[in-house]
Amino acid sequence: MTQIYLKYYLLRGEGCTLVLSSAKIDKHCSVCNMIENDCYLLFSLQLCKRAVWFFATPPLLTSSLQQEQDGIQDTLSIIVDKHTTDNEFQKTMTTLWYIWKVRNNARFKNAKWFVLLVHHAVAADMRLTATDDAPAKL
Repeated sequence: MTQIYLKYYLLRGEGCTLVLSSAKIDKHCSVCNMIENDCYLLFSLQLCKRAVWFFATPPLLTSSLQQEQDGIQDTLSIIVDKHTTDNEFQKTMTTLWYIWKVRNNARFKNAKWFVLLVHHAVAADMRLTATDDAPAKL
């Protein structure tokens, strides 16, 4: 359960941004040369992020989201609302986490990744978390 709270804290968007400013890191996308901000990285980056969200359960058409300039709080308030179940919330946060991880691996390690890799990683993480939260068997 701690892992979920950590992911939520890192991605909640209140007063913190995921894109850290650094003189050594180019702020432009290595694929399309657009400025990388949080919303772009997690929801709009070319076909890859859009495909991850479109084939998620429940699916999300990210091209219909308004692009925020600072943070992702407005976008998250559209995706996560009072009707969102704990499981859906966990899956959304976990998906954001893995999109962030694969983006960093692609950018800094030249690692190739595929949409199914993100979905499989999210599913495995969800199963692992469900097992960790299950009562211990004696």
